Formats: sequence, structure tokens, C-alpha cells
Amino acid sequence: MPFRTSDQMLCPDPITSSGIIDEAKRRPPADMSEYHAIVAGLALAAGAPADVEVCYDRARSILLYAWLDYDLFIPAQTQALSAVELALHHRVHGNGGPTSSTMGKLIIKAREDTVLPALGKSVEERRGDLYERLLDMRNGLAHGTADRVPPSQTVDVFQICCAVIADLYPQC
Repeated sequence: MPFRTSDQMLCPDPITSSGIIDEAKRRPPADMSEYHAIVAGLALAAGAPADVEVCYDRARSILLYAWLDYDLFIPAQTQALSAVELALHHRVHGNGGPTSSTMGKLIIKAREDTVLPALGKSVEERRGDLYERLLDMRNGLAHGTADRVPPSQTVDVFQICCAVIADLYPQC
């Protein structure tokens, strides 16, 4: 979408407001309040470190503003995946550990420490591995893209990120 004029900047993006966000409902959100409720429902379960929550909530805030600008779905996904990377960092290195690890190195270390399941041996198992798919997605987004995604795909990414962070930090 082209850069908006000042009189358009608070108007709902026609793509977002007419797109299917919640696959279960199979219809676009009726209004901004319904859209907000969908995004609010993508909250993390208790247990993650505070800065992981801050990082993830930043992603949800970006997702909220995608109501106004469809192109914010990609940055929202990128930020949600960054929250997973931060959660992995804390789980592998603890709070305040080395910050130079890449997500790929964090996944390898987490597998070595049995924080994550071992990577399968077959090509099919490797191709279907959730953490390898998240890494591929994160790397694809982190290196820039002009792609557009269906809003429901972004919701799926957020749900997966929530599940992964919950697995890393199960409630006590």
C-alpha cells in the first residue's frame, strides 16, 4: 500500500478490515473492537521472563496497528519471532548471558541441552521440524521482504510463537 496521507492514516486499511483474521469465524472482523479482541486473545501464558513478555507485547501492538495498515502484518510476525528468539536465549543462556548467538545457534544449543527435541534424522523429519520452520521464517523476514501475507497466517504465527514460548517456560 502506498504511504498514506494525513486524512487517511486513521482509517481502517481496506485489506485488513475485509480479510479473514480468525479462520474459525470465516469472516472479517465486524469492527475495530472485534479485531482488538482477536489480538488481545493472542496473549502469552504466564511464566515467560518479563522482557520476553515486553518483546511479544510489542509484536501484538504492531499487529493492532495492522488494522490501519495491512503492511504491518510482516513486522508484527518478525517481532513475534524475535520474542521466540529472546525466549530461547534466556532458556539457553539465562538472563544476561551472551547476546551474540543467532537463532540457529540457540536452537542447536537448546537441542544439545535437551530443552528442545532432537532434530530428526530423515529429510522428512527435518523438513517438518517446527523450530527449523520458525528459523527459516524468521530468517526470511529478517533479511527483508516485500511479501504480503493473509492476516490469518499472521494469527497462526502468533499462536505458534505463544505455544513455543509456553513450552520453553511451562507454568509452575
